Amino acid sequence: MGSGSGPWDRDRSRGIGIGAVGSGLEPWDRDRSRGNGIGAVGSGSEPWDRDWSHGIGIGAMGSGSEPWDRDRSHGIGIGTVGSGSEPWDGDRSRGIGIGAVGSGSEPWDWDRSRGIGIGAVGLGSEPWDRDRSRGIGIGAVGSGSEPWDWDRSRGIGIRAMGSGSEPWDRDQSHGIGIRAMGSGPWDWDRGHGIGIRAMGSGSEPWEWDWDRITK
Repeated sequence: MGSGSGPWDRDRSRGIGIGAVGSGLEPWDRDRSRGNGIGAVGSGSEPWDRDWSHGIGIGAMGSGSEPWDRDRSHGIGIGTVGSGSEPWDGDRSRGIGIGAVGSGSEPWDWDRSRGIGIGAVGLGSEPWDRDRSRGIGIGAVGSGSEPWDWDRSRGIGIRAMGSGSEPWDRDQSHGIGIRAMGSGPWDWDRGHGIGIRAMGSGSEPWEWDWDRITK
């Protein structure tokens, strides 16, 4: 999974990124026409690149002031590891999350009206929170049986402690990640277009342990 041979792979030698099935020139960048994504370790000069020196994030075509944040007008995004002072930042000290411009009470949780999101370290009492005691995950307002998994009808999600028996959960033995209807717990199906690869120690819930998932 390190060769970058598929559009949902990342190439370890080139850094980290989300690919896209389309006209992206490389499997770790998105097609410009698709508008956003995570690129490789680079200059961050394009909205789908991430700039290692500035952290990690997803850009979007629009008025976002930096290529690693989303345009506020587009509502959502992943920011850098920072203070959490903006709705698209994650605050390491409070966990990690995706904010949303809306009525979410904190910049690292989603607006209830938008339905889904990653919360900070919390009680897991809402579907967009994650519960440290139960792992980390993205909830969804729907028929998911727990607040840290997605509704089956929505098709995707992140689970933490799980068997990996469903396409929207991850198997703890393989580390942590997002997958869809695919063949591996840390990658997406080609039919769904994208996947996330990350490189790190695995010491934080939002990092992959590359050694663990490749052995």
